[in-house]
Amino acid sequence: MRRAAYWAAVLFIFTIPWEVAIRVGAVGRISRAVGLMVAGLWALSVIMRGHGRPLDNFVKAYFLLVLWSGLTMFWTIDVHATLGGFITYVQILRMVLVVLDLFETERGVETALQAFVLGAYVSCVSIFVNWVNAPPTDFPEHQRITALGFEVDGIALIIAVALPAVAGAPPFEKKTVPAATWAVFSCTLVNLQDVTRRIFSEWFPSVPFDHADKPELEVYLPGPAGDDMKCEIWIPVVNK
Repeated sequence: MRRAAYWAAVLFIFTIPWEVAIRVGAVGRISRAVGLMVAGLWALSVIMRGHGRPLDNFVKAYFLLVLWSGLTMFWTIDVHATLGGFITYVQILRMVLVVLDLFETERGVETALQAFVLGAYVSCVSIFVNWVNAPPTDFPEHQRITALGFEVDGIALIIAVALPAVAGAPPFEKKTVPAATWAVFSCTLVNLQDVTRRIFSEWFPSVPFDHADKPELEVYLPGPAGDDMKCEIWIPVVNK
């Protein structure tokens, strides 16, 4: 189920740059239809796993923002507009939770970026076609071309977001890990946290080693994303 949610999320990200081009009945934009599917699959995967990814301080802070936005409906002068903003914040929060939980690895993040870039190519092709077929204008140097039903500024923002990924801007910082003696533990993604807990609660008290006070590593091995993804936990150790 988690693997299905992961690839559905990749499809959702792919549709964002051209979301207004296709509408699905009463649901509306295609990205909304795919997003509802992603939310359902992700919720089922969390229920089946029994837990989601722990919330970091950024998500907790954003949750407080959403909560405050909802409370402002008690004193707003425009309930309709405030309610619309609150719903948007809730939708963004849902998307943040899904993305943070499903895209846990560097390869997963790169896949998501590539999906957005491929979707942006769809918009770029539409811009080019509209430019070729555009009627003559008295001020061509000021002419701006839109695409796929977006406003001019909206499509420009989509292209601007995609450009750094196209240029190969690295999403991660490279660091050198100091040499150490490592104790390596094999696990899967679904039980990684449990294995980590048992290393410190059961393994360390039973062996003649102490923690080396150096960075620990989580290694995600090649293979399909999902609960069964093979992982390794590298713990730096020294003799007692």
